Amino acid sequence: MKKQTNIILSLLNKISDDGEITAEEVNNLRNYLLNEDGTYNINREIADRLFDLLNAAKNKQVVDDSFRSLFIDAICAHLLNDKSSTGVLDDKEVDWLVGKIENNLEIDDTVFALIQELKAKSYNYFPEKLDSAIILQRLRRILDQFSNSEADNKCKGEVEKSITSLNKFMERRKKVSIDEDCVTILFSIKKKLIQNRLLGKNLEKKETLEYKFAKLFYDIVSAFVLYDEHSPYNVDKEEAKWLMERINQKATADSIDKALLNQLKNKSMGFPELLAKARFDICTTEVRTGVVNVLVKEQEGPQKETEKLLDDYLAESFGCVDELKLKAELLFDLKNLTKRTDFKEGAKEEDIEYCIQKKFVDQVTEYITGEESQSPNEIDKKEEDWLKERLAVSKSRYYQCDEELLRRLKKCSVNFPKHLEECLSRLVMKRIVRNLNDEKKKFDIADVCKQIESAFFDEDREFKIDSREAAEFIFKIKDIIYKKDEEKCDDKLKDLFIEVVSKYLLEDQQSLGRIDQVEEEWLLAKIQSNGEQDRYDEALLDELEERSINPPCVLHRTERHKSKIGR
Repeated sequence: MKKQTNIILSLLNKISDDGEITAEEVNNLRNYLLNEDGTYNINREIADRLFDLLNAAKNKQVVDDSFRSLFIDAICAHLLNDKSSTGVLDDKEVDWLVGKIENNLEIDDTVFALIQELKAKSYNYFPEKLDSAIILQRLRRILDQFSNSEADNKCKGEVEKSITSLNKFMERRKKVSIDEDCVTILFSIKKKLIQNRLLGKNLEKKETLEYKFAKLFYDIVSAFVLYDEHSPYNVDKEEAKWLMERINQKATADSIDKALLNQLKNKSMGFPELLAKARFDICTTEVRTGVVNVLVKEQEGPQKETEKLLDDYLAESFGCVDELKLKAELLFDLKNLTKRTDFKEGAKEEDIEYCIQKKFVDQVTEYITGEESQSPNEIDKKEEDWLKERLAVSKSRYYQCDEELLRRLKKCSVNFPKHLEECLSRLVMKRIVRNLNDEKKKFDIADVCKQIESAFFDEDREFKIDSREAAEFIFKIKDIIYKKDEEKCDDKLKDLFIEVVSKYLLEDQQSLGRIDQVEEEWLLAKIQSNGEQDRYDEALLDELEERSINPPCVLHRTERHKSKIGR
């Protein structure tokens, strides 16, 4: 036997030193390896040298296909036809084979085919650590292809071929044991694919590299996280933390990360809040990016896709803390990107801006007064402060949807805080000014007065907003209408103008019935702002002279100003 072994080893050395492996050399080697009964005569020493020859084959110019078949047959016979464990892989054989796989990173597809043959021929279960070793070796080989190749079509083809082969291996295994090294390398491969721009978003098309890699990514990471002994079919806190460290290594998570988290959520019996929040953040970023592309970059193509993305995002319950609030904040941000100021006027269902503003009103209302809110049908102090802060961001612009939101909240809640009432009044004031300044829009003075009264006064005819702010606004309205169409300045507007300004000057608690110095200076500035007094100003001064305790001072300074204008 030893003599026969030496002859075989000598022949293997000769083939190894040669520049090629020919069909003749393979046939000669096979004859020495076969017994008279057609079985292979392979010991461990010969098996080791066969692996060495397989590694040496990658540097040979010619390797006949028959060598691959001989290698697989010989190693299968060595592992399965031994007397101590016929037809099965024992622990020592598994350790030996794992060592060969782990120590030979350049092993070609022949080893992979060997493993498939062993699976088909062995009687016992296939050892899990052998599965893990095979997957690790294949992943290392894929990663190594990036180190040795440019990001060209050849590199992409080799990577795609390796990924397809590994997917087939995974499909044949109902349950695979995966160690941490496999998943770490897999994340590195994904990073390389992204860096080399080999991954797009075609995750639905089975023929694409994106789909093939995504499938491999889900299967391997899911197996590592869900099929462990410590928390089977559960994602525990440590696994969630470990996974987040790898997802957060990038500036932004990609669509494959999102799909992975979706898969884990659907398959696991427990899904930690940490991953729920990560999944929510990824989807939020995706929605925000999609809307920005449509609104700011004006990409018309993805408009319908973006609307569907937004619909799905708002409809889904992600299971993370403060979800309703975070969705409402996103809608506030998206609303502030829109250019539409009128909420419903000329709106169409397919209008993306109208769609966003409508969802903004619905979502914020749901967060503050909905059944799942912290205080259903009521606006608590935290919600009030949050809303005031968010509305203040867009205070330089008027959005009718802001006004619609406050009106909706006022209708839905059992309480409507004073500060929000003031916000609503200011929005109405902005709308009135905007409409009056619009040359294309006609206005009805009676309707304007009705809107002003609604914005300024409560049921007891008390101010809803600061009296000076109301007085500033009514002066502004009066001046706009005077310049636009003096004939429309009727008695209704005059009476309202006098009432508002008189309330500010005469009914404040600091100088009740009197016009103090600050008020006097303010009044003069307002009257002088247009260079002359109009009939509303004169009517106001007459009213103040009659009602105030100190009219002479005011009138004296006003008259001096009038005389200057006259001169």
